[in-house]
Amino acid sequence: MSQIYGIISTAHQADLNAFFVAYGWGADTFGEKLTTDNPATSSSPATHWHSYNASAAPMDYSLFSLAKAGTLPENDVNGDPITYGVDGVVSEAAALAAFAALQLWANDSDESPYTFTGQRRAAMGLSVVPMDF
Repeated sequence: MSQIYGIISTAHQADLNAFFVAYGWGADTFGEKLTTDNPATSSSPATHWHSYNASAAPMDYSLFSLAKAGTLPENDVNGDPITYGVDGVVSEAAALAAFAALQLWANDSDESPYTFTGQRRAAMGLSVVPMDF
């Protein structure tokens, strides 16, 4: 297993989530709000979104790094082809733009996910938007 952390701006969040629907990870892969507000409150606007996957396949980080460089995966997690821009699947251009904007890290260290993600968010001046319960 590989641990992957990513941060995407609000401008590209919907397209990146649409890619992850086609890839097989789900519609809310990037579903937790981040903000530049300090301190963040439950009413802070989302400027970014993030995702931490502690059970990704080892090849996923490599595939997503290739997508950042301009080569999208041809198949989903089940090995089925992804046909970009057809039947509601995100277009290739939109997926490539979203990946180009994605900040992506692999956590292969002994750091806890909380510490690992917190350091990356802090370096970008971002905080988690707390949820109202």
